[in-house]
Amino acid sequence: MEVVWKFLTKGPVRSSPVIAGGRAYNAADDGSLYCLDVGSGKLVWKFEARHKDLNTPAVIGGKVLFSSSIQEMKLVDTEVKKEGRAVLYCLDTERGVENWKKRFSDRIVAVPVVAGRHVYIGGMDRKMHCLDIERGNEIWDFPTRGVIVSSAAVSEGRIFFGGEDGQVYCLDAESGRRIWKSDMKSPVRASPSMQGGKIFVGSIDGMMHCLDGGTGKILWGAKTNKSILATAAIDGEKIFVSSTDGAVHCWDAASGKSLWSVTTGGGGGGSACVAHGKLVVGGVDGVLHCLDTQTGMEIWKFTVKGKIISSPTLSGSFLYFGSTENEVYCLGPKRREEKKEKPTISMTDEEFRKDLADATSFADAGRYGDAIEVCRKLLEVHEDSAPVRLQIARGYEGVGEIGIADREYKLAIQLEPRGALYRNAFGKYLARFSRVREAAREFEYAQALAPGDPEAYLNRGKLYVTEGKTEEAEKQFALALQRAPESREAMLCLAELYVEKREFGRARGLLERCLAAEPGNRRAKELLEQIGK
Repeated sequence: MEVVWKFLTKGPVRSSPVIAGGRAYNAADDGSLYCLDVGSGKLVWKFEARHKDLNTPAVIGGKVLFSSSIQEMKLVDTEVKKEGRAVLYCLDTERGVENWKKRFSDRIVAVPVVAGRHVYIGGMDRKMHCLDIERGNEIWDFPTRGVIVSSAAVSEGRIFFGGEDGQVYCLDAESGRRIWKSDMKSPVRASPSMQGGKIFVGSIDGMMHCLDGGTGKILWGAKTNKSILATAAIDGEKIFVSSTDGAVHCWDAASGKSLWSVTTGGGGGGSACVAHGKLVVGGVDGVLHCLDTQTGMEIWKFTVKGKIISSPTLSGSFLYFGSTENEVYCLGPKRREEKKEKPTISMTDEEFRKDLADATSFADAGRYGDAIEVCRKLLEVHEDSAPVRLQIARGYEGVGEIGIADREYKLAIQLEPRGALYRNAFGKYLARFSRVREAAREFEYAQALAPGDPEAYLNRGKLYVTEGKTEEAEKQFALALQRAPESREAMLCLAELYVEKREFGRARGLLERCLAAEPGNRRAKELLEQIGK
């Protein structure tokens, strides 16, 4: 992805963009709601609210609704107390003029939800409010024992939301009558998601809960390491959520079984966006990550200044999100650069394969300059070739151009995200520069992609050796040998560990097997001599 446009506001953008009717609606902490043209990013109109704390808007039927809040410290009888108030606005989407507004006695953090002629919104006044969308008149309110941060979900005449009192509530959408409540044993600030009659919602104690939408019965719970504030994303039979533990978690929606968990380092960001087998989520580290929904492997990432607390919004092929550095971004697929007056090079498939083999041989032999030269010509013929990108990365690494090498390794992975070969190569590159955690993650990806290939197990074992984790290294080498019983490298790696542990009998057996397959193996002979001494 690349930047299609970005728009500078006068305050941090923590809320999520809403795309409707060819426009992007964005709330910023300067107290303004910005309406932008989605094609150009140019300002259509701006509305300045009464208070600066704005939340994500809702757009429907020519109306845009959003809240504006303030919290102040006041001295009451020698005691300092917090006092809040809010305004819920309804504007005309065409011109940004006010249709109506509704004042509240405390702040509003939740996002307004519209269903039919009703607007549902919870507040710090511990009530869920139902308003008429045409005039803003209150139809009913439902009191709870805790403030309401969670936004409502609406389905089949019912609304569902969580509260700081640890309850998830189900109300009749028309009357506000309580149908059921379910105790999560911990405050619920996340908004619920729904699919197939089930409710998925996280809580402050780090639990992801699955509830029966009809009865409120808890069907399963899954634990993360820290609080869940984000809304769960659902894709078929999988659910995903980012936790404040800095990881993205994936569970089976039916059973709650953990399918994968990937640490991105960006905990505390917004909710994830899922589509077409990809998951995109931002974080407080300022990085937008795109992960494969099957494996959790990183496909690409995009870094901005500031934090990404805003949840990304997908519309067509474009992603929209905000940053705390006062910017709204629109990302789109990278466009191919036009090649001007560049001579075309004709090459048959056979010639291409031969030159690629030559480049690989040059890189293996340490002739890095020759490898780079050959790869440059090959890229003029086929710029999207992952094997060529891999060999040119090796070449640039060899001549000390680390920045270029890093980029080329990543390009190879982007072109072939499911190729274990590229993950292993990039992991070894990272390990050579002591980027141990990143290297380990690449080897894990490679194992997931090609579980029968011994390469990633060997690489991961060697990484553990450098960290002094001999037991973990031994397990990885043993797994490699299971997958390739005649692998001399796996035999030698295991034998070296056994020699260090003074388990000479086990080491000798492996070394003899190695020499039987390769009588001239120098390292095996040296280790046998060492055992003899």
